[in-house]
Amino acid sequence: MFDSMSRKIAELEEDARYRDTVAETKRRQIEELTGLQDRSFTHAQELAQSRTRLEEVKAELERSTNPPKNEHDPQTIPNHHGIDLADAAFPSSSAA
Repeated sequence: MFDSMSRKIAELEEDARYRDTVAETKRRQIEELTGLQDRSFTHAQELAQSRTRLEEVKAELERSTNPPKNEHDPQTIPNHHGIDLADAAFPSSSAA
């Protein structure tokens, strides 16, 4: 019984040393991270530009993969003759 109690006491001391080591590591990490807390992200502008470009590419992809919703809109009519139908001059009925 005495040996069992001695082993338990030794385990408690070993456990206490381990927990002290963990606590010291956590304290050091807190200090390091606290110092980084107020620093700005060095690539923030580049990240913002990349996100904007990503949204542009996604929108362009969306436009190119979705069929036109209004088939009678001159801007959505397929053009195989090199004429921009949206800007084409059509005679008005009042000019006739």
